[in-house]
Amino acid sequence: MRQFADDAHLARKLNEEVMIVVTSVMAAGAAPSRPSCVFCEIVRRREPCILLYEDGDTLALMDKHPANDGHCLVITKEHYETLFETPPEDFAAVRALW
Repeated sequence: MRQFADDAHLARKLNEEVMIVVTSVMAAGAAPSRPSCVFCEIVRRREPCILLYEDGDTLALMDKHPANDGHCLVITKEHYETLFETPPEDFAAVRALW
């Protein structure tokens, strides 16, 4: 857990205004596997990432191809094809991390 706190501190130091991209993904076992979805693989721990925060509904991680220093992603653990399909309660869980 200390590692995640250190990574989060580093992200804040790199850029005061961390760019957060809202993306949605599938929780392990919640729906059929989406092998082409990198976020599904991250949630299942099959794809590496620098994890900043995790709770029951969301993950915050550093972007592999950042647009600027401190660019991170906040994603749900549920998979949705588009942001518009994300239920309000899941979007609220992501929004709570802003």
